Amino acid sequence: MCKHIPNVQVSFRAPCCNRWFDCSECHFELSDHRQQPQAEMAFVCKQCRNPFRKDLTAFDEEDESCPHCGNRLVQPVGDVSNSRAVTPAVNNTASRNI
Repeated sequence: MCKHIPNVQVSFRAPCCNRWFDCSECHFELSDHRQQPQAEMAFVCKQCRNPFRKDLTAFDEEDESCPHCGNRLVQPVGDVSNSRAVTPAVNNTASRNI
C-alpha cells in the first residue's frame, strides 16, 4: 500500500530495475538508484490484476481508468465504491509478457 498517494489503484514497473511500485516516491525510498522515466510504461490494475501499457506523452482523460475493467487509477479520497484496494499479485512470468 502506498503511503504517498491515497487510494492508488495501479502499480507500475520501473524500467530501470523491472520492479513494481505504487508511485515514484516508493521507488525512490526502496531503490538504490534513480528512476529512469520512459515514454511508455507498464502498469497493472489492482482491481482486475490485468497488465496494460500507457504512453505517458499522450496521457488524457481516457487514460485515467484501467482499459480492462474501468477502475479509476487513483480513487478520490473516501471513495471506495469502485475499489478493492488489493496489492497486485504479479509474478515474473507475467511481467515479462508486457
